[in-house]
Amino acid sequence: MGGMVSFDDKEAICDKTQYCLDHELNGFIIWELSGDLMRDFSTPLLDAVHSKLNDPSLSCKAFAYDDSIFPSQSISTDELPRAPNTMSSTSSPLRCPDGFSGSLPKDSCREFYTCTFGTPIYPAIKCPGE
Repeated sequence: MGGMVSFDDKEAICDKTQYCLDHELNGFIIWELSGDLMRDFSTPLLDAVHSKLNDPSLSCKAFAYDDSIFPSQSISTDELPRAPNTMSSTSSPLRCPDGFSGSLPKDSCREFYTCTFGTPIYPAIKCPGE
């Protein structure tokens, strides 16, 4: 099965919508868009797709990222807050790679747990059907 995973900004997702229009595709899938819901409840990526579909002549350059708005900054991970360790006394210790944030399997994938900046978050979550 072929496929592609990418992380888009408004210009990139507009370009992909343009590709679908140019090649007269009958549809396309946006696999995951939960990161598009902003604190003010706006959805900039979905809005860019909607705008392009409603106006195929819209230039995707209208969505270009203006890096002068947000100057480059770096933040040390030592300055970031650490999640509390709420491990129960019966839990086996979970380990996360240094600096890793994401989910990892536990007990042959019967459970998974979340890491935040290298710190495991307890408790592990059971997989459906377990």
